[in-house]
Amino acid sequence: MKNPYEVLGVDKNASMEDIKRAYRELVKKYHPDRYQDNPLKELAEEKLREINEAYDYLLNNHGKQQSGYSNGSYSSSGYSNQGNFSDFQRVRDYINRGDYFSAERELNKINMRNDEWFYLMGLIYINRETIR
Repeated sequence: MKNPYEVLGVDKNASMEDIKRAYRELVKKYHPDRYQDNPLKELAEEKLREINEAYDYLLNNHGKQQSGYSNGSYSSSGYSNQGNFSDFQRVRDYINRGDYFSAERELNKINMRNDEWFYLMGLIYINRETIR
């Protein structure tokens, strides 16, 4: 993984609020819904995965000694099993496929109710309501 601070475009001394703000802006910019019927859709999805991975890493490690990230290498050992990147990625994959009920089921299995959890639940509710 690239340097998570560079991916989000923030300084390594950025506050958590600055990191969250940068994350939200990038998610809006690269969200796959903005690239429907666009040849850049796959590139945007890849960029969004990179942004989510960087955000998840910083969310779990911000303020701690950055032993998990150094010299461009990344270690996922800092993730807790209460809501790690792969759990959230699985939910994102269901959302991207339009399977909102499976996405909600998987999201409800995650105990850590952080910003990412609430963001994804919001996406599920919004999209599920639009298909009814």
